[in-house]
Amino acid sequence: SLSQPYKAMEFLWMKYDFSKAFSASAIFMNLDLQNKIDSSVAHLQTFGGNLFYKKDKVNLMATYYYQTGNNPLKNTASIKTNAWMAAVKADYNFSKKAGFGIGSDYLSGRDMNAQSSKVTSFNTLYGTQHKFYGLMDYFYSASAHDNVGLWDSYLNFYANPSENFSGQISLHHFEAPSTIINYSGSKANSSLGNEADISFNYSVKKDVKLSGGYSEMFTNTSMKYVKNILPSQTMKPLQNWIWISVNITPSILIFKSKTTP
Repeated sequence: SLSQPYKAMEFLWMKYDFSKAFSASAIFMNLDLQNKIDSSVAHLQTFGGNLFYKKDKVNLMATYYYQTGNNPLKNTASIKTNAWMAAVKADYNFSKKAGFGIGSDYLSGRDMNAQSSKVTSFNTLYGTQHKFYGLMDYFYSASAHDNVGLWDSYLNFYANPSENFSGQISLHHFEAPSTIINYSGSKANSSLGNEADISFNYSVKKDVKLSGGYSEMFTNTSMKYVKNILPSQTMKPLQNWIWISVNITPSILIFKSKTTP
């Protein structure tokens, strides 16, 4: 199973506002994970924080997290963990109705030809995976892509021309920060592919919202290696999906009759 049930969790979260524009947050979390094979317990620690700056039309954010301790995914609690992630993001609003953002997320991975048993792939744990790394969920949500990590650089363009409508276009470039090995055992290109996402939200009325989008993935050959696709199998260089949803959130009112004595 790819699920991550934990035996115990402890965490400490702090936030401090240096000024109206600048703030920082930090977290320390320990997970006690029990191995289902030998019942051993591993202790995985994740700690790091965020820096926020927001003033006028500019919104900046920086993130860093480090993981250490043990990890039972290899059927033993003695395997050490040494993994990390970092991210930076900048948004600029042209006006109240339009803006753009640029950012990059880097998550450490493991070389496909690595000999050490040490865990160097950052574990995103219980994050909101669909929010990051492209809407087609090629990474972390659906599979670990052979634990090679991920370097996601992106551009966002967003607009809300009216109170009822908002839209966004996102462009992603995906690289593997670790070594990829092809079928012949040689080092392959680190580029995994590019993705374009278009999404929108439209308020039909107060309690009814229409959402939808279209995504296109332009895969490179190395994507086939990290997805463990057999040499005899083919992978389409262009893959896409379209989605639409209607969200109805009615307000339910309960009236209490008043009685006079």
